[in-house]
Amino acid sequence: MAKLNVKLLNRIKRHLIAEPKRYDQATWAREVSGKGAPACGTRACIAGWAVLLSVPKPEWSQWIGADSEIADKAQDLLGLTNDERGVLFAVENQTRWTGKLGVREACKKIGALIAPRRAHGDRAEVNT
Repeated sequence: MAKLNVKLLNRIKRHLIAEPKRYDQATWAREVSGKGAPACGTRACIAGWAVLLSVPKPEWSQWIGADSEIADKAQDLLGLTNDERGVLFAVENQTRWTGKLGVREACKKIGALIAPRRAHGDRAEVNT
């Protein structure tokens, strides 16, 4: 099992909590503008933010719209199993996909992902 990148998962949580307008679990990564758009001009799901927060901002444009590549890259960056990837990235696993309620659900999913690895004594498998 790969090391879970808890540091990046927690960074994603902080990023979304700071500006819930950045979150949209139904899109990998896209540029947005106008009323209701986040200041950064980008909205993304958990996988999208895993990738975007791992590359310099000038490189974000190469990831906008790179849907399947984002999922694969995010899985590697986060150290997820295929099952964990499905739980964390699938839009069907949330009732709210955007806004503060969506961010709350996303943060719960992230916490629920981290907890079992820690509970089973897999501290060596958790990259903090």
